Amino acid sequence: MVFLAVMRLRTITFLHVILTVSILLSLPVAAWGADLNIDKLAVDGAAAYVLDKKTGDTLYSKNADVPRAVASTTKIMTGMLVLERAANDETVTVSAYAASTGGASIGLKAGEKRGVTELLHALMLVSANDAAVALAEHVAGSEPAFADLMNERAAQLGAVQTRFTVPHGLASGAEHYSSARDLALIARAAMDNPDFAALVALRRSTWVTNEAPGVRALKNSNALLERYAPANGIKTGFTNESGYCLVAGAGAAGRSVIAVVLGSPTREGSFADGVSLLDWSLTKFDRRRVVVKGRRYAVVSLEGKRVPLVANRSISKLVFLGERDARLTSGVDKGLTLPLDRGENVGYLEVETITGQQERVGLVVGRSVRSEYSIRNAGGYFRRVVKTLLNLL
Repeated sequence: MVFLAVMRLRTITFLHVILTVSILLSLPVAAWGADLNIDKLAVDGAAAYVLDKKTGDTLYSKNADVPRAVASTTKIMTGMLVLERAANDETVTVSAYAASTGGASIGLKAGEKRGVTELLHALMLVSANDAAVALAEHVAGSEPAFADLMNERAAQLGAVQTRFTVPHGLASGAEHYSSARDLALIARAAMDNPDFAALVALRRSTWVTNEAPGVRALKNSNALLERYAPANGIKTGFTNESGYCLVAGAGAAGRSVIAVVLGSPTREGSFADGVSLLDWSLTKFDRRRVVVKGRRYAVVSLEGKRVPLVANRSISKLVFLGERDARLTSGVDKGLTLPLDRGENVGYLEVETITGQQERVGLVVGRSVRSEYSIRNAGGYFRRVVKTLLNLL
């Protein structure tokens, strides 16, 4: 009877599988991923957005998907398309229509011939609208045809809140618009072109004229190139409707970011916001290894034995310094039974960072674990039962 009682007890223990998963690294941060960092950084502009250029991760967001008039930041798309579709040594013949374009201009004359590089300098440094139209006509044959190319390229980049009608941005926001996020996406693609990146990083250039003194100095309208050492471009803009706009890039310590500020009430305010956003993004975020291959992240209890589960690979993510690196949650296959072999895939680790990145890593058995009640262990089990009975007598 005693033997039967012991056997019954051990059988119940054998049939009762306890599954316990313990996440060893992870606690959620407050307001995880919700309208990122607005509570930590004040921006006066009506809309703003920052992304990490390498990863595309969102680092700051404020009204980032609201379509707005974007003024001359439009020329980022114009410059990128020209560089993609025209050689630097090509010659542009200026049309009467291009020469008559209003707003900021470089003073082009109908019939004048200029090099593509010359016109790009006028376009991106002093925001010349006449240069924008001359380049658009050279590339596509007409302003509307070039606008079609702009919209096609925007769609390719995922800029879903964007519509262009002109190459310079001097247009009604009801017809010609973009968003802070979309402009960052466009700028990211443009800055991948080394010629574009070099162009918008220029602080000064010259423009040869037919009038005395024969040379006009071109100074980049992006004041951050003078005021903020890590700055590397890219474009300003202003109309009464859009307010002051800024798309700015900066790089430091192997990282590069792009910040967009739209609808600032003052020019100085747009630059102040730009510096705050760029500095925030370069100093408060860093790339860290958030999951380490071979490290234990969960434990499963089966038949009274603890089975360690480890990550099958390492991953690095951009994380916000001063907070938890990442939020980790696990999933383990149902119906697990022993034996389990080392390296056997039995679940996953879901990784999420405050920037919204998500990725899954496999969880594998850290060491082989055999069943205490397998046929293989029957002899040992029987000896333990007999020993237990003898101790009871």
